[in-house]
Amino acid sequence: MVDWVINNKEWIFSGIGISVPVALITVVRYLRQRKSQGSLSIESRFPVTVPQEGQVSAPIAIERISPVTPNELQVSIESATPLQKNAVAERYIGQRIEWDTELRSAEQEGSLVRLLLSAVKGTDSQYPYPVFVWCSVKLDEYPELAILLEKTHIRINGIITKVSSRTLSLDNARLTFPSLKNAA
Repeated sequence: MVDWVINNKEWIFSGIGISVPVALITVVRYLRQRKSQGSLSIESRFPVTVPQEGQVSAPIAIERISPVTPNELQVSIESATPLQKNAVAERYIGQRIEWDTELRSAEQEGSLVRLLLSAVKGTDSQYPYPVFVWCSVKLDEYPELAILLEKTHIRINGIITKVSSRTLSLDNARLTFPSLKNAA
């Protein structure tokens, strides 16, 4: 090593030999200084909770609701050719919808209530008749149904199992009663 320094003394101690190590040292110092100035310390004001042994958090269910409106459903099915109407309608099966409806009729069948609802027609509706929605729900989950009048506003959420341009059936129906919330 000493021999190498003696043989290369002119190159080492000339401008290039000294400037390269000095430049490297300067860059390293600059990066360290910048890192220490730019670092943040974050304090948590919430207690840290550690899951207990055997505890498993449940996955979050993501529910996708189709943006299709009653009018869009009617238009897409009605505008299809006669032989294509069923195929177009079947594309809606399995979609979850959430629509504003009005109560038309209700029949109790044991612990279930079979509902006929009419979708609220929007201002963009091109047809004189509404889309009718059939579903069944448990009476003990919706005791309000026992006192509701015809044309009561009900928001329905469910999965389409059967559909045409005028009627559809829902499975896994869930109801909310916006008009009852306003009255309370």
